[in-house]
Amino acid sequence: MISRKERFKVVVFVLFLYLSTFTINAQNCSVNAGVDFTICETETLTLNGVLGGQIASSLWVQTSGPSTIIQNPNNAVTDVTGIVGGNVYTFELTAVCGDTVAANSQSISVTVNPIPIANAGADIEGCPGTYNLQANSFDTSSGDVIGYWMVLGSNQAGVTFSDKSSPTSSITLSDTSVGTTTLRWTIENTKTNCITEDTMVVTNFGGEPIAIAGPDKTLSNCYMTTTSTELDGSIGGDGTGSQIGTWSFVSGPNVPNILDPNDEKTRVTGLIEGVYVFRWTVTGPCATGKDEVTITVPPATQDITDAVVKRRNIRFCDPTVTTAVLKGNVPEFAGETVQWTQVGGPTLPPGSIVSPNSPTTQVINLDGSSPKVYTFRYSIIGGASNSNCISRSETKIHFNKPSVTIAINNGNDMVLNLDQTVVNVPYSIKGGNRTRYEIIAAPDPSGLVSLQNAGQSPLRLDLNAGPGVYTLRMVRDSQGDVLTGCNLASDEINITVSLSPTDSNAGSDSVLDCGQSSTSLAGNPVSVGIATWSQVSGPNTAVISDINIPNPTVTGLIPGEYVFRYVVFAGPNAPVSSSDTKVTYATPPVADAGPDDSICAGTYQLQGNTPEPGQTGKWTVNPSAGIVF
Repeated sequence: MISRKERFKVVVFVLFLYLSTFTINAQNCSVNAGVDFTICETETLTLNGVLGGQIASSLWVQTSGPSTIIQNPNNAVTDVTGIVGGNVYTFELTAVCGDTVAANSQSISVTVNPIPIANAGADIEGCPGTYNLQANSFDTSSGDVIGYWMVLGSNQAGVTFSDKSSPTSSITLSDTSVGTTTLRWTIENTKTNCITEDTMVVTNFGGEPIAIAGPDKTLSNCYMTTTSTELDGSIGGDGTGSQIGTWSFVSGPNVPNILDPNDEKTRVTGLIEGVYVFRWTVTGPCATGKDEVTITVPPATQDITDAVVKRRNIRFCDPTVTTAVLKGNVPEFAGETVQWTQVGGPTLPPGSIVSPNSPTTQVINLDGSSPKVYTFRYSIIGGASNSNCISRSETKIHFNKPSVTIAINNGNDMVLNLDQTVVNVPYSIKGGNRTRYEIIAAPDPSGLVSLQNAGQSPLRLDLNAGPGVYTLRMVRDSQGDVLTGCNLASDEINITVSLSPTDSNAGSDSVLDCGQSSTSLAGNPVSVGIATWSQVSGPNTAVISDINIPNPTVTGLIPGEYVFRYVVFAGPNAPVSSSDTKVTYATPPVADAGPDDSICAGTYQLQGNTPEPGQTGKWTVNPSAGIVF
């Protein structure tokens, strides 16, 4: 039996000697894989990752979808090849931070929409006639995929389609045309907006079936020594495919100069009095034949001076004006006379043209009480030897309203609906005869428009330089050689465009090393909208080097947790896209194991301090025999 004293001896008093240690598991960098997006299979798939903070290495890997090739997997930005339409691909971006701790990885999904590859078929060349195109067909069962032909540039071959929506449409080449035409075959998915295109060239050798040199004609006698004319043959070809037409001189009083023998409408110079015969010869696979034309040149009399008015448009905005001065050029040849006549507008009383047979004359009795236009003709008439020779020119006198005004949309600014970029802008005018517009401010310089004619109200604008404010300026004034009493008016409004913004991604959270008081953020690149960084919370106000770039530097950090927000704004009618990221500046570890204590054998609750975010604590004991944590 154990005595009470002995039982007391087995009560063991143990004094713990314990140590506590704290470690910081930091991630002093962040990754941003971007936001999910959709492309067409004909487009290049580019992964636009952004890395922030201290980066040791980074790696893109594909985690789902058919196998592809990541061209530069260790680069944050890299192209991917081998994509196939109709699939969704997932890629993951992982980085190892400068402190060798792996940052949180991020993934991105890319949807690749399919679209058939357009093939316009082989080029066509030949004589005028009908041919069948040979573009590729496609599956139309979905109802979303369409195909259509289009002429690019000038239609020199004279192509007409029987069905522009058919890949094998027949085309007709006109026998009045010669040359080449480029055709484009487009396949478009109207639901996904994916498009593929291909071109082919159609060459028309030309050649009308019957060679025609044109009708015989007699020229004017209004010349002194030599004269000229233009021939008018049928289409003979321009040498393409060996099809060609050629003018030749057959007979006449001298050998004139045919400026371009292979042009069916060439000019012939150096003609003198007499009868000429010219031959139009057509040869080639499409048409052959020849025809002749007779040109009769009467005896020379005298050249006629070309009539020229000094001011083609005289404009008055003063209703009290009743007179104007008309000026024409002085005749150059002896015996020529001049004549002013009224040929348009309200009829003036006899004698209103004060000196009708003088190059310069006054016009009286004009009425400017309301807008109107008077038209006067200036004629130079040949003398006794060529009295049938006349040259003419015209001038106009305009009366406009004296007060010029313009108002755009009743003076109100315009805010367009979400994703609306085309707008009809109404405007009202008074007085003047010309309205022009310009865009003097835009979100991007590509949206600026220099002063140009506006046409009729409303003015249609396509504002495609991104979201933001466009400043439209319109000008109303008068145009003419002489402007009397006419003023100018202008007006401006702002037009705001809102677009669906790029989704915001602020990047992964990061934990900085002890003593690291700066880092860089990692927002995704923005294609639509303006991105802005701001600080939401933190133990102090940090310094962001540039709030409008994706990965600015942040300095002035002190121990604690910061939240930074990345916001994409694309206009007042657009939803705001935002994302937050946390940056933790680790507090230097301070271990507090609690007060010393003497305990009996058994279980005891230790009283160490709680680690800060990003820190872990570890208990150790010495001696360790018999101690279990």
